[in-house]
Amino acid sequence: MIHPIKIAHNDISSILAKGNQCPVSKKFFTIGDEVVICAKCKTVFLKDAWEAHGGVCPSGLGNGNTRCGCTDTLSYNSYSQKSIEQKIVNRKRSAFPILFPWIISIILGLIIYSNYEAFFKYKQGYLRTYSLEQENNNLKNQNSSLQSEVSSIPHYKERISSLENKLSTLNEEKSSLEVKLAGVDNDYSTAELKDKLNKYQSSIANFHKSPLIISSIDFKSQKSGNSKIYINYGENLYRSNIYYLFPRIKYHGFASKEIEIGVRIIRPNGSISRNGSSPQNLTYKETIKCYTGNNTIGLTGWGNESGGTYSSGWYTIEILFDNGIIGYKQIYINNY
Repeated sequence: MIHPIKIAHNDISSILAKGNQCPVSKKFFTIGDEVVICAKCKTVFLKDAWEAHGGVCPSGLGNGNTRCGCTDTLSYNSYSQKSIEQKIVNRKRSAFPILFPWIISIILGLIIYSNYEAFFKYKQGYLRTYSLEQENNNLKNQNSSLQSEVSSIPHYKERISSLENKLSTLNEEKSSLEVKLAGVDNDYSTAELKDKLNKYQSSIANFHKSPLIISSIDFKSQKSGNSKIYINYGENLYRSNIYYLFPRIKYHGFASKEIEIGVRIIRPNGSISRNGSSPQNLTYKETIKCYTGNNTIGLTGWGNESGGTYSSGWYTIEILFDNGIIGYKQIYINNY
């Protein structure tokens, strides 16, 4: 027999409407719904859902597909408040496995949040430690560089001493030329000695302001854009194998910077080898990168692709800085 119970306000039945639903229709119970309670398994259904199943309880008994099958329902009076409350508690307990992961997540979130400041401070400390290690490594590298520079001071002292000796030798040659010049009556010889004296005076003046001192000059012959070398550095020079003549200088630098140098090639007849773009009193100019210490650099070549620029005889090649000679060399070109 069916004993419908209507859920009403301010009544024991109202607690059925607090978060519970019909297991058949999945509809949540609300105030005003008519429900029935199985007399056997105590499951609460909407009256319409119970009747739709022919007045037979469709609930399982926890043993596979076996159904309750009860056809009787409890009346309002026989279903006490305690029974209803216990039924609701049992249903709410079934939701605990679903809520458990959320509860754990909330707890973990609170723990992480409470320790965030400590974690942030630890991270900041780690980053600061890494920064200090980097700074320490940079300081070590700077210290190593400074120690290397300090160790090279004796070498610079030796270079300065060598330059002072060379300057003294040049001064002696200057004095000797001045004596010769004073006793020479021939106009041509006097002019030649004056020119040589001026070169020495220019060299002495430029030793003080030049950023480099040239120790040697040698040459090779090569065509422009061709890797073949016809005469290598240090070899004898033959007119038939000279196309472009490339000077190579070895020097000791006192500063690392770009400088402009001039090259003057003086022929055997005393004239300067030039073309339409040559600067005044020079064969050509070139900008080079000067480095401190002992170094070698190759300069631009002078000549042409077919040869014939150079004849046989003695040539003088002068290297100039700020219009003063800082190095020169005489070379002999053989006539074959």
